[in-house]
Amino acid sequence: MTDSCGDQGIYANDQECLAQCGQWPEGTLDDTEGDSLGCRIYHATVAGTDDPIVHCPHASPNGGGVCVADAAPDCQTYCDAFLGVCMDDLNPYVDEADCLGQCAEWYQGDQADMAGDTVGCRTYHAGAALGDPGLHCPHASPGGGGVCVAE
Repeated sequence: MTDSCGDQGIYANDQECLAQCGQWPEGTLDDTEGDSLGCRIYHATVAGTDDPIVHCPHASPNGGGVCVADAAPDCQTYCDAFLGVCMDDLNPYVDEADCLGQCAEWYQGDQADMAGDTVGCRTYHAGAALGDPGLHCPHASPGGGGVCVAE
């Protein structure tokens, strides 16, 4: 990623990249699509010899529409849930477009995620916020509230 996509601004530094990639299913180096580290490595490698503008997004946390699971959590569901319950000082977003824009950069993860820097985790906590917004809205927010964060 650093060599092939460093100027794309996908990761702020190597630590951010390593934290993200630790969440992805390993897969194999033959993966060219689907949610895996192997798929992202493939596209980061291809970006070094082919078109980085095309391939670097595929190596990013959100997979650029290629390195993503078929039933991945989606940003519209997350934003609808979050904005429906996390209001006033619990809502860091300007509006729905801001929510969708920030979410679009995140790793989708899985529908069952309750922890990790994923759309799935944030969607879970946005739903749980119906019962306790003060506890769960911070977890569902962009910063992850110490729960929806990369480890």
